[in-house]
Amino acid sequence: MSRIRRAFTLFEILAVIVLIGLVVGLLVSRLEGVMGAGKVKLAKTAVNNSFSAPLLAYKVAMGDYPTTEQGLVILRHAIPDKGVVEPLVRNNEALNDPWGHPYQYRCPGVKRPYSYDLWSFGPDGKEGTSDDIGNWDEAPPPAAPAK
Repeated sequence: MSRIRRAFTLFEILAVIVLIGLVVGLLVSRLEGVMGAGKVKLAKTAVNNSFSAPLLAYKVAMGDYPTTEQGLVILRHAIPDKGVVEPLVRNNEALNDPWGHPYQYRCPGVKRPYSYDLWSFGPDGKEGTSDDIGNWDEAPPPAAPAK
């Protein structure tokens, strides 16, 4: 009785490896697209919602929003003499957008002159490009004060 031994050839093994590589490449490219869209949504939420409460709490305690020079970093400090016993923003990472760049802050705002401008440079990390994400994109600017 003879035994026939079958094994994969080097060509067959290489073909399977190439096919697995192609499938993995397609999955990774799709995942990057989904993750990129998620980061944009996260940045929009931050500039339109997440910083609203800490900035408002600062304004209530201090009488106005932080200046441009103070920036968002002032929210990391307690102001015990004004009743703010803990930082309004708990960690430094919260001050950075999903791409690792600091959120930009200006008060008084140029786009929202009676409030503040808060924005991210977006995925490309460059100022003034079409992918910038600002609090003026979705929220209407506050009305001018009555005279």
